Amino acid sequence: REAELFSVQCSDPGDDRERVESLYKALTAAKEKAGEEVSGSFETFAAFVNKKTSEIRKQNRCDAVVYSVEMQDGQVKLKAKPKS
Repeated sequence: REAELFSVQCSDPGDDRERVESLYKALTAAKEKAGEEVSGSFETFAAFVNKKTSEIRKQNRCDAVVYSVEMQDGQVKLKAKPKS
């Protein structure tokens, strides 16, 4: 059972700082609501998203990556998919 709580598209996280910030806020809010520990700062998260976006864009030859915060079996998950 999955429920998508939030979704955002990123092509260049460096330029999409507001989107990355809204993704971080949605992720931390969902984790707090689920009673999960929130670890890592926004800066660490932004660096991760930047790296992951570059990897996915290169591997899939796509322009953007769609990040979503989902609830899966009572746990909060961050998913990343290529946007074709």
